[in-house]
Amino acid sequence: MVTVVIAIIGFISLPTASPARAAHDVTIAVLPFNDRSTDASLGTLAGTLSDELVRGLSQGSLLSVISTNGVLQMREQGTPEDSLGRMLGADYLVGGSVTRYGDQMRMDVELLDGRTGQVLRTGVFERPWSESRNLVEDVVRAAALFLRGELGTRLELARVQAGTANEDAWRLVVEAKAAQRPIVTLLKAREFPVALSILQRADSMLEAAARLDTEWVEPVVERGWVSERQALIARFTGDLELQRNRLDEALRHARRAAEMKSDYAGAYALRGSILHLLSLLPQPAAEATAALTAAEDDLRRAAELDPLDQPALRRLADLLYSIGKYGEAKAAAESAFRIDPYSPDAAGLTYQLFSTSFETGLDSEADGWCFQGRKQFPDELIFVYCLLALHAWADGLEPEPDQLRIELGNFQQGERRLQPDLMSRFETMIAAAYARAGQPDSAYAILDRIAATSADRGALWMRASVYAALGEDSTALYLLNEYRVYGGWRAVRVVESRPFWNLNERTGIRRVNSRDKSRP
Repeated sequence: MVTVVIAIIGFISLPTASPARAAHDVTIAVLPFNDRSTDASLGTLAGTLSDELVRGLSQGSLLSVISTNGVLQMREQGTPEDSLGRMLGADYLVGGSVTRYGDQMRMDVELLDGRTGQVLRTGVFERPWSESRNLVEDVVRAAALFLRGELGTRLELARVQAGTANEDAWRLVVEAKAAQRPIVTLLKAREFPVALSILQRADSMLEAAARLDTEWVEPVVERGWVSERQALIARFTGDLELQRNRLDEALRHARRAAEMKSDYAGAYALRGSILHLLSLLPQPAAEATAALTAAEDDLRRAAELDPLDQPALRRLADLLYSIGKYGEAKAAAESAFRIDPYSPDAAGLTYQLFSTSFETGLDSEADGWCFQGRKQFPDELIFVYCLLALHAWADGLEPEPDQLRIELGNFQQGERRLQPDLMSRFETMIAAAYARAGQPDSAYAILDRIAATSADRGALWMRASVYAALGEDSTALYLLNEYRVYGGWRAVRVVESRPFWNLNERTGIRRVNSRDKSRP
């Protein structure tokens, strides 16, 4: 299951067209939260939650948030609550209350229509009172995610409807999008047949919508994303031919969409994403490089046409990182994160910010992003990897290999069991940490055990990093050369990445390209 989760994060974030154009006109007002305690002892906490919710919702470019001070001024003028939205010019209002029951604190949140005062959705959030240090932060994050998710859905529906005058076509696209919401959960559970049946049904609805309005580009682009998700499932099941066929189908949809509407950001985001995925399949280096170049051009074009298209920026950052343009990848990831730090892909964006900071040598910044990811997403394996990477390869941080063993053991609870090859890779990183910590015997013991039990050639570069930390440069270079032969053109970025900076300074990575493969 863990491997599937990593692949989901790396290759799919269920992209939806950005609601950026609609969001420029969307304003939300936060009402002061009410203290519902029997002794009026929660007033300070209620005020803090209101202020922090304003801060949380304001972190990004999707909403214009009116603070509680603006609301209080209206109330002081005697404005009725059901008229506040109209008087403030707010599309939506957020209100709520705080209550304490024994050791539990409860926050009730309401999202209201600013024009009518009608309650659109409610949410209830509870946390132990004893966890006071993280209480406000946890509740605000949960509420912000809830509110942004609800607003994002409403904005997306409005944006989609604006693209067509055909009510039936619009309804089919909305239903197709809604049908796919369980896909990520199903993939994590390896429920591939169920996921495929949902995608097939969604594709049929989108095909019907495209027939109803032949000039509407939206259903064509969405069919491309459906094909991409089908390709992802084929990858999980090991069907390389089907994976390529589904990606080729997605590419045809993207090209058709670009022909239909040459200035539509979604068409370029789709085409660039698919070209990037195609470049990762086995093929001659020249063809892969050409696909990467075209993918980069398309994703940059998508970002230019719609600067608030977070999924496009996210994928652009992925691509730039994969070709070693770490500084540009970091800038793209930061732009994506600023758009909406509470997006459904917040875990992936946080990891991007870690990895790009790490590869640009900003160890303290990378450590901060890793810490945030581990705290906010404790079940995500990528934030175990980031911790291992910091201890294994970050010169600016003191390695603590024994602590890594504890952290890795703590993560493997319940169904979270690492597959053998993945566990071997993580243990290799711990060996690198032991080498950096001046404990070579422990590092060698791990290396010997892994060499005897694992034939994972994809981990050759990790083993090389351990030997480099041990000062055995000739062995490290030999293993890197072996990895270069195994990994092809993509290995170049790896052997020039952060784990080998010191080796490069001592020897010059160019020696990896040597034809001399004799073991030293």
